[in-house]
Amino acid sequence: MTDAGGRVLSDSDGTTWRGIMPTQIAYSYSGLGQVLTSYAHSTSPDGFTQLNAHETMTYDAMGNWVHRTNAAADAFGAPGASGFQYASTGSAARYEAGTGRLRGQTLDANRTDTLIYDDAGNQHAMLTVNAGDTAQYNERVSYYGVDGQLAAADARSAANGGTAVTGHLAFEEYRYDALGRRVLAWARRWCDDATNTSDGGDGTFCDVSAVRRTVWNGSSELAEIQMPATDSTPADTVENDTLAIARWRGTSVDPTYDANRLYGRVLYVDGLATDQPVFITRVNYADASDAVDGALTYAVYAPFSIYPLWNAQGARTARC
Repeated sequence: MTDAGGRVLSDSDGTTWRGIMPTQIAYSYSGLGQVLTSYAHSTSPDGFTQLNAHETMTYDAMGNWVHRTNAAADAFGAPGASGFQYASTGSAARYEAGTGRLRGQTLDANRTDTLIYDDAGNQHAMLTVNAGDTAQYNERVSYYGVDGQLAAADARSAANGGTAVTGHLAFEEYRYDALGRRVLAWARRWCDDATNTSDGGDGTFCDVSAVRRTVWNGSSELAEIQMPATDSTPADTVENDTLAIARWRGTSVDPTYDANRLYGRVLYVDGLATDQPVFITRVNYADASDAVDGALTYAVYAPFSIYPLWNAQGARTARC
């Protein structure tokens, strides 16, 4: 059901999830068409389980949302079963006077976001802190060139694992050609919750440092090349464009993780629309994830292609 403005007032989702019957959904709106409340109700085929969820929103005079609350509950009618109830303290947002830019957000009872912008209006920094655990934080700082293009980004985070605090660091640099197209992205990563000390520092994903070079065909990507690139990686490896490489890993690494598969080349054949390639070809795909008698078997696969299928809305519907 919709109102005179075409906004959905109520609906029924025909999808059954884990035996739960289709969801009944209802919405209410402000005079400006903003969602004020939403309600969802689901029930199991036998009627024993019922799920309910509510959300409310409030807005300022500029139309920005300033407060959001959520509540959910379920009820189990089966003998001996129990349900749950959940209600958030709500999240709140504050904005910069004059520009309307988001300056901060309360995510829950403990976590808050703070945002800082440069003179051009680009988001320069964001910091998330947890008042309930001061050891936890998430920080990202972005740096822009005089042309407004992102030149570098520095991300740092820490988490409390219960017995120790672990940290992740990532510093990324970006370079562009004369037409403003990004041709290089260099990411240096480090983490201290990895037990492996593999050659090149990519024994776990949070330690993977890599450079990605992009070759363009007009406004469309023609190829991408990704290679390992720590500060100690030899230049002929960083600049390698044609050869498959082998990354050694320590024996303490989970055998399902393999950094070899992150490197090599990807080639695109463009279709009629932007960012809708006819097919994508992977070259120099290397794999060392098969454990045989405690040893990892390294192999380089022949080039293979993926054929995306696109619908009229530009969304990928399948691949083969």
